[in-house]
Amino acid sequence: MLIVIVAYQQVENYFFSPRVTAHTMEIHVALAFGSVIAGTALLGIVGAFLALPVAATAQAFISSWLDEHTERATAAEASPAPDPPPVETAASGGEEE
Repeated sequence: MLIVIVAYQQVENYFFSPRVTAHTMEIHVALAFGSVIAGTALLGIVGAFLALPVAATAQAFISSWLDEHTERATAAEASPAPDPPPVETAASGGEEE
C-alpha cells in the first residue's frame, strides 16, 4: 500500500501539479515542468518549491523587457527624424558692429 501512495504522489507532483500551477501562473507547461526538474536537480526539495515562482518571475521580467524594447523600436521606426536646428550665418543676423 505504501508503494501505491508513493507512486501516486510522484505522478501527481511531476505531471499534474506543474500543469495546474502553470495554468494559474500563466506559464507554459513545459517551462513549469522543466523548471521543477531543474530546481530539484540544483537545490533538491527547496529548489522544487522555489522553481515555479522563480520561473514565473523571470518570465514576467523578460516579457516586460521585450514589450518595452519592441515598443521603442516600433516608435522609432514610425516617427521621422526631427529637423536639425537652423544654422545662423553672418549675413542672416549675426553680431552688428
